[in-house]
Amino acid sequence: MPSAARSNPLFVARVVWAALLAAVAVHYGILLVLVRGGQPTSSSVLTSLLLPLLLVIAALQSAIVWFVRRRFLAVAVEPVSIPGEQRTDPTRIFSLHVVCWGLAEAIAVFGLVLGILARDLDTPAVFFVWSAGMLLALRPRAEHFHAVTP
Repeated sequence: MPSAARSNPLFVARVVWAALLAAVAVHYGILLVLVRGGQPTSSSVLTSLLLPLLLVIAALQSAIVWFVRRRFLAVAVEPVSIPGEQRTDPTRIFSLHVVCWGLAEAIAVFGLVLGILARDLDTPAVFFVWSAGMLLALRPRAEHFHAVTP
């Protein structure tokens, strides 16, 4: 890893976050290209069973992301030898964020799969909006990556 990236974990986190956010748009673009010109088959039994299942899984994933983030973000702040000071471990924070971003981005993959099966753009749109909204809410913040050296 270059020394500039090692000394600025916030920059690296923002690059990874932006790439995952762009991946949501790429997934929708892929779906747009694949579905364009095709006839919608949203009445298929498979997609009618898959939609509620994927919505439940996406809701569970969202709940897990918010729980894990709240629970382990506090754990990543370690006390240092200076009384009253705290140091954020960038490696833990980065790992936590990547896991949460990956779970949020996976919701867009649900929309991609559903859209390919249904050959429809409207039905899976909720998954793309959901995923992008979560990623925007989970953006890397400077206070999470601020390190106080002892």
